[in-house]
Amino acid sequence: MEVHSEVGLGLKASLLVFVLMLVGTLVYFVVQQNEELGLIYAAQDVDGVIVRHAVPVKVDNTQPAP
Repeated sequence: MEVHSEVGLGLKASLLVFVLMLVGTLVYFVVQQNEELGLIYAAQDVDGVIVRHAVPVKVDNTQPAP
C-alpha cells in the first residue's frame, strides 16, 4: 500500500524549479561574459590594426631586388 505525499511532491517541484532557475541564471551570465569578452577582443583587434597602419614601416632599400 503506497501513500503519496502531496507535500513531498510540491517540495520536489519547487526544488526542481529553483534548480532550473539557478542553472538558467548561470547560463545567462556565462553568455553575457562571452559576449563582453568578444567585444573586448574585437576592440583590441581594431586598435592593433589602427596602430599598425599609423606607424610608418621602414624598408631596407640597400639590398637590390633579386
